[in-house]
Amino acid sequence: MKKKLIIILGVLLTIGVFGYTSVSGASTDTKVNLDWKLNGKDLKKLELIGAEQDVFVQVEQTENKETSIHLEGKVSDNTERNLKKVRQTEDALKIELSSLNKVRVMATNEGKDHLKLVVSLGKDVLLKEFDIKSAIGNVEVTVPENFKGEYSADNKGYGEITILKSDKAANQLISVETMGDITIKK
Repeated sequence: MKKKLIIILGVLLTIGVFGYTSVSGASTDTKVNLDWKLNGKDLKKLELIGAEQDVFVQVEQTENKETSIHLEGKVSDNTERNLKKVRQTEDALKIELSSLNKVRVMATNEGKDHLKLVVSLGKDVLLKEFDIKSAIGNVEVTVPENFKGEYSADNKGYGEITILKSDKAANQLISVETMGDITIKK
């Protein structure tokens, strides 16, 4: 009887530790306001990986010479550390907020601030590929009226998907994966 009690207490303690570490590192208290500039003729690949909160993305065409990308919102301390490891080239940017492969116990986007990402494309710059792979949370992407592209969405069986009709002939792709609602609109 004592052995069973010890085993049950051990299992409960392990679950408690996993739960606490998941929730304690997930609070979004740190404000971020970051900018990146890209000078490539086209933006070959833009990636936003591992968001654990709602994400609002606005893609706009500008008359500027260069493409600028702006990220703002409140994130966790772990996410802030990951933002220091952004990978950038002349025509690509990878923003990895957290690892998609890590074990998440009790993952939720409840009570977390949303992130806003504004992609201001330079004059005549095409966004060739834009991948958003969130761990959890709703994703809303707004593209310019004249944007012609192919759209791919996978909500992993959670939430609703509302996306634009794909133009298979277009040479641009916006792909969104998350556990939540996905909206791609003009």
